Amino acid sequence: MDYLLLDIGSSTIKPYLYRKKKLLPLKQLSVHFKKNFANGNIDVNDADTLVKFIKSLKKEFPGAVVKTYATSVFRDIEDKFKSQLIEKLYSETQVLLNIIDQTTESIYLQIALVDKFKTKKNILLINIGGGSTQLVIIKNNLPVERKNISLGVGTIIEQYPEINNDMSGVEINKVLKHIVSKMPKINSKIDTAFYTGGELTYMQKAKYKLYKNSLFSDDKHPSIIKLKDFAKDNIRIFNSTALTKLESLMPENPKWMLGARPCSALAQAIFQTYDIKTIIPSNSNLIDGIVRSEL
Repeated sequence: MDYLLLDIGSSTIKPYLYRKKKLLPLKQLSVHFKKNFANGNIDVNDADTLVKFIKSLKKEFPGAVVKTYATSVFRDIEDKFKSQLIEKLYSETQVLLNIIDQTTESIYLQIALVDKFKTKKNILLINIGGGSTQLVIIKNNLPVERKNISLGVGTIIEQYPEINNDMSGVEINKVLKHIVSKMPKINSKIDTAFYTGGELTYMQKAKYKLYKNSLFSDDKHPSIIKLKDFAKDNIRIFNSTALTKLESLMPENPKWMLGARPCSALAQAIFQTYDIKTIIPSNSNLIDGIVRSEL
């Protein structure tokens, strides 16, 4: 049986086809759910776009079971509007809208990465979304701390809209100072982190200084990067790389790059706050956890 699995975030719908025990990413769609969010509800045109997108996927993959996993801004929809949206989606597509909370999302991410890196040390898992960020600290494959932070790519853009001028209109150090001031305290000592959500592909395309993964062997995690090199490359992305250049690196979904600078700044602030030295860029996300746990 084929499954269509949709990760629906604040600005992007990421569809995947699960077929014959293989997870295949499909073409993403940028939708400004968070940007157009008002009065406790998503924009009616954005809701229509979601409906049309699901219909097109069902037509392209007839017979596939469609499962949705909505996060971020969808959690903030007022209950009366949430019921209307769920009913609209089901009546027009026969697909249920599944809105998951932050803890469930972080657990799926934990499941996606558990056993990847066998070590007795603490490992940090970072999942940066549009309106929030989840941190999970793992030891011996079990969580020892969880932190949910009310900062994400969208909130950074709202605070510093000039970050997405063709050449950034704000210095990265100014953004870092703002983010670091909002970081929660943690009790665990950590020096290594998984940085998830398409970051491996981004760093490869943007030519970050990646090294061969010497920590463990896994085809999905071939590289690591040191914090000092990550910080240097972020300066390059802010100061001397045009947004149009970044967008050209991802022609299939150029608007994804609107999150490149704010996401990198948020990640760097996390790494610096918690003294992370080694970063494992990862394309893993909650869908990988869903596949491992449910399919």
